[in-house]
Amino acid sequence: MSRQDFLSVHTRLVDMGTYYQVSLKERENYDCEFLADKGCTIYEVRPLQCRTYPFWPHVFDDRALYEEEKKSCPGLGKGVLRSAAEIREGLFSTLTEKLLTIVK
Repeated sequence: MSRQDFLSVHTRLVDMGTYYQVSLKERENYDCEFLADKGCTIYEVRPLQCRTYPFWPHVFDDRALYEEEKKSCPGLGKGVLRSAAEIREGLFSTLTEKLLTIVK
């Protein structure tokens, strides 16, 4: 499937106020359309949106939202506790890798 076809079929634009963000489409219950009983069906090629979740700034800027996300994200709040610097470095590496892939 071409990139343009994928975007047309599987994504939507989300109005963020001053810009639009591309987001994967969800089912009626807000689950990602690529989520199955055993997890993500496109994990190896998942988009940046998924590679960086749940480390989105708005999730960590709002304690109530963070607590809500913990209910649906099985890994949030579990495992090794990472510092903010480690999380930023991981996000930066992921973003850089993805941008370099796009530029090629």
